[in-house]
Amino acid sequence: MGTTVITLAAAAYGTTAGLALPRAAYRLSVPPGDPWRAHCPEGHPLRGWLGPARCAPAGGGTAPRYGPRAPGPALLTAAVCAALAAAAGPRPEAVVFVVLAPLLVLLSLVDLAVHRLPDVLTLPLAAACAALLGAAALLPGAAGSWRLALLGGLALGASYLVLFLINPAGMGLGDVKLALALGVALGW
Repeated sequence: MGTTVITLAAAAYGTTAGLALPRAAYRLSVPPGDPWRAHCPEGHPLRGWLGPARCAPAGGGTAPRYGPRAPGPALLTAAVCAALAAAAGPRPEAVVFVVLAPLLVLLSLVDLAVHRLPDVLTLPLAAACAALLGAAALLPGAAGSWRLALLGGLALGASYLVLFLINPAGMGLGDVKLALALGVALGW
């Protein structure tokens, strides 16, 4: 498959995944220590984590919206996925980067809303990035090194931890945990 086809497929995936992010962004955008949101602003229980951020319509009217509007995350996720696919080309790691990109967009939405990066996203992202790149390293055509990816995650995570310990007001532990995943990807 050519890079153009891969890029278009990644953009389509990004659009679909981005449309599913608003409800998760709303549920996770809470101050530290608060439980995840279980109800919309109108008081209706939220069902599921993925999908648009709309309350149930009252009396057949229009459904009130909350959280980020769907087109923004969808366009952003499509652009990120397309850029990653175009940069990686027809290699196994392109799939890994594109599959994980919606989590990064979700993290950015939550961070913009409440200035925090939830552990429920950062830690699984680091583990998934390491595991999936490990699987990609076994496939023909892989252009990176899993050993260097793991060392990159360790180095960037340790560097951010030192920065956090020097100046805890400068960044949070969520940034340190996100650095693990970013270091794995950059080390690849």
